[in-house]
Amino acid sequence: MAIINLVGVKKSYGKRKKSIEVLKGIDVCVENGEIFGLLGKNGAGKTTLIKVMAGLLIPDSAKGKVLEYDVIKDADKIRASVSLVAPTADIGVDPVLTVRQNLLFWATVYGIPTKEVNNSVNEVMEALDIVKFEDAWAMEISAGTRQRLAIARALLVKHELVFLDEPTVKLDMEAAKMIRNFVVDLRNRFGITFFMTTHLIEEAEEICDRVMIMDNGEVKAIGSVEELRSTFTDGEEIIIIGKFDASGVKRLERIYDVGVSKVGEEFKLIFSVEKVNSKISEIIESVKKYGEIMDVEIKRLTLENIFKKVIS
Repeated sequence: MAIINLVGVKKSYGKRKKSIEVLKGIDVCVENGEIFGLLGKNGAGKTTLIKVMAGLLIPDSAKGKVLEYDVIKDADKIRASVSLVAPTADIGVDPVLTVRQNLLFWATVYGIPTKEVNNSVNEVMEALDIVKFEDAWAMEISAGTRQRLAIARALLVKHELVFLDEPTVKLDMEAAKMIRNFVVDLRNRFGITFFMTTHLIEEAEEICDRVMIMDNGEVKAIGSVEELRSTFTDGEEIIIIGKFDASGVKRLERIYDVGVSKVGEEFKLIFSVEKVNSKISEIIESVKKYGEIMDVEIKRLTLENIFKKVIS
């Protein structure tokens, strides 16, 4: 079941002749319980799209629903029913309250039952490793720790739809990994749907069920990493190391797109192919005719490779 199902989302800024079209008819469908990633260069329209879906911006035109609410008519209901973590850590954080007081305040705002407040606050503080800062003033902690506090606040209520706009942008590698683990855990335990933007493409590849790539206000590709690999197949490699007859290697060079190097008695053959799964058996059988294969490695396209192909 789709928790977000929008067609033809358009949004421009400015006045008439000087207006800039930021979203040029975006279609997006996110299934309940997905971790959905949105990738794109700066200025692609990612944050504007999130603001539309979160009820913070009214699109110029669009059809469809978020959480069964009409994206135009019911923006206020959408806004009250989702959580959003912005890339600026200070949003939603009161600098004159301690870390724990911030979370207790938001627990009250979110209407969490009194008997559950302390457990809910303790859970998110432990998950995001900010217990040691619970009595520190928010103005005194680092930007990275404030980002973790902002994420804790957004996840406190466990809305069924959470938007994460660059959630790990100010975090070190260990803290970013902690956030990713917590997101996956919340999805698995509570079925929460996450829609996230990130500049860390490997982050999207690690945890997202599907990704959408935007450029200049348009959708350029959408699907799981495996689906995208099936679409953008050129550039994969089969690497074979072994001891081969030199004349046989020359024959392989005439048949295939292959790079050849040699160290001592060993050849390293790098075959550039499309659809590696359909070619590997043929290539291995061909190479075996000319000597002993010692190692085979398949180099698949990464999401970063695909991203560069899509927006080049």
